[in-house]
Amino acid sequence: MPLVFIIAFRNLFHDRLRFVATVIGIVFSIVLVTIQMGLYFGFGRMVTTMIDHSSADLWVMPRGTKAFEDPSLLNTRERYRALAINGVADAIPVVIGFADWRMPSGAMTPVFVIGSDLRAGGLQPWDLVEGRIEALASARAVAVEFMDVERARTYTGVPSGKATYIIVRLNADADRSAIRRQLMSDITNVEVLTPAEFRERSRTFWLFGTGAGAALFAGALLGVIVGTVVVAQTLYASTKEHLNEFATLRAIGSSRRYIYKVIIWQAVLSAVIGFSLAALAGDAVVRLTAGTALPIVITPELMAGLFLLTLVMCIGSSIAAIVQVTRIEPAMVFTR
Repeated sequence: MPLVFIIAFRNLFHDRLRFVATVIGIVFSIVLVTIQMGLYFGFGRMVTTMIDHSSADLWVMPRGTKAFEDPSLLNTRERYRALAINGVADAIPVVIGFADWRMPSGAMTPVFVIGSDLRAGGLQPWDLVEGRIEALASARAVAVEFMDVERARTYTGVPSGKATYIIVRLNADADRSAIRRQLMSDITNVEVLTPAEFRERSRTFWLFGTGAGAALFAGALLGVIVGTVVVAQTLYASTKEHLNEFATLRAIGSSRRYIYKVIIWQAVLSAVIGFSLAALAGDAVVRLTAGTALPIVITPELMAGLFLLTLVMCIGSSIAAIVQVTRIEPAMVFTR
């Protein structure tokens, strides 16, 4: 094992209380960033859930629609114009809106209603625990938060002949780009988006148009700042405590570059240990929130980015310690 690593290891673990403080600072910072970014990804997925689980090849919507939950209306006669285009297999109306739900206690609570033609299968429940989708055709049947399109019109007050969206499904050999252009030409005051475009528009609106994304990023930035300050202060104090040892290394011929390596290795060791503990804590949080309305989502790419962030944060924090070491004079060892 390289001597530089051994020195760094012994320096780091010499004062265990200070080392524990360093690790706690790293874990706190990375867990906070993990939760904030996990909420960001989880929220981003949540707001596009309906789009992700639809069978749409194209979405026809009123011009200016900001997100899936934007309850603007268009005429369902546009459905027949879509069906008249060669290559269109089906055009399915979807109605969304808000209604009041009366609970057994008599209290009322607002609910978001989604209605679709259940026989066409354009948008329907996808995670049934028990029962059958066909049961939703029964009178007054609801699967949170889905129901038949006609019943949805009744509960949300949407007039007959109106819909929020038209889901367009194409034949397997159809040219989606050509059909999209024809839809935009034949139908006025509408937009025709691919699922990817509609997904990105909805996600952008909720994350940035409402300020939710900025709040999550601010929390993540706070975690990085706090962690960097704690780690920098601890590494600086540890280096200052070992100035005589570093002076000894200088006196026996070690270069400043060699000493810098020792300090950076201390930072890397702190980063690896702290990140490992933070990853375990993050995994526990993911498991605890898996069944909630807003689960925390951690992807492999996010974990790789967080590890790189931890290394940068710890190595960057070591700069204060390196500056202190640059002032060491080898003769200092003889004044002890």
